[in-house]
Amino acid sequence: MRNQGYGTEALYTVVEFAFRFMNIHKISATHTIDNPTSGKIMVKVGMKVKELFAIWFEKIINTRIVESMGFSNRSI
Repeated sequence: MRNQGYGTEALYTVVEFAFRFMNIHKISATHTIDNPTSGKIMVKVGMKVKELFAIWFEKIINTRIVESMGFSNRSI
């Protein structure tokens, strides 16, 4: 079941709870470039792209490029 908004709704709820009830001031998240849907969900709830960086795995020879997103002091 894809494209029904469950991921967006879930992330929005977690972010709202964190800012309103847990006194959190900054939230960061990452997703791999080969999973752009996760990035779109983050943008829908108000996150902004901060940087791209590579993560090197010790036991795996390849590199995965990751996009970091986040926001701070945001009220929903």
